Amino acid sequence: MERKAPEREQQELAFGARTRRSLRGSVRGAGAATAGAGRGLGRALRAVLAWAPVWVPAGLCLQFAARGLRPAWQEDRRLEEREHEMDTRIDGLLCDRALLEREGVMLEDPIWRERVRRSQREGGASTLVLADAARAAGGAAARSAAPRDGR
Repeated sequence: MERKAPEREQQELAFGARTRRSLRGSVRGAGAATAGAGRGLGRALRAVLAWAPVWVPAGLCLQFAARGLRPAWQEDRRLEEREHEMDTRIDGLLCDRALLEREGVMLEDPIWRERVRRSQREGGASTLVLADAARAAGGAAARSAAPRDGR
């Protein structure tokens, strides 16, 4: 490998030094106006990052309150209002179920079925209907639903 002449090395070093100086000078000249703004921006950025442990959780809490808790509370109020309506409907359905169970017991009763068959066959007499039977029998349906073995 050839060694460069010492003169040549000195010339290259001098050229590099001049280039670096000129570049440094141009950067200084151009950045002199923005140096103060850059320092202010850096300080602001450092302040924002220093307070990040405070504003990040605060932002999350605000988001939970705005998008999580408020809609959940509104839904809770709406469901409480609907609860009364549902209780009323459930009570009505339970009454209907009890009535249907009584009618089912009457329809399973062979004596009742025979009465209905005879009334339809006679034609002149009014036809028995379950509502009439429920009023007339009253507790008969409950008695027929009770155990028949004497217990």
